[in-house]
Amino acid sequence: MKRKIIIALVIVVALVGVVVKNIIDSNDDIIVESETTLLENPLSNKVLVEIRGAVKYPNIYEVDSEYRVDDIINLAGGLTQEANISEINRLEKVYDSMLIQISENSVSELSSVVTNKISLNTASLQELMTLTGIGEAKALAIISYRNQKKFSNIEEVKNVSGISETIFSKIKDNICI
Repeated sequence: MKRKIIIALVIVVALVGVVVKNIIDSNDDIIVESETTLLENPLSNKVLVEIRGAVKYPNIYEVDSEYRVDDIINLAGGLTQEANISEINRLEKVYDSMLIQISENSVSELSSVVTNKISLNTASLQELMTLTGIGEAKALAIISYRNQKKFSNIEEVKNVSGISETIFSKIKDNICI
């Protein structure tokens, strides 16, 4: 009888040992899985980037961290005709929570760009001086006039001191507002 009790106790202790070992082993598995999950997130190569302004489809895009600004512009359907990318570095790599703002050209800037004409309202001193019959003094007079009142049409340049009908006829095909 003692022998049966001893054997039963050994079996119970063995079973308890197996159960405890399984519990410990299953907890180790959970810890390993948890550690694996924690390690996956920091290694994620995905970032969120928002693009606004003069693109066809402004939105928030989830992309690989190796993308560049130009890639995001393409994802957004490309630039609109009004887009001004002079302030944008298209080769810059994107980063999480990046905002890309594509500004638009003003109407006078667009007309100058499209027609290759010199805008009376935005041209620099040097640009105005490229016009036939316009030297530094007349260019400065044009700038002074527009600082007081923006030009509303090209004929208004005749109101500037020193700009005669003859000079206007020489420059009218090369200027815009």
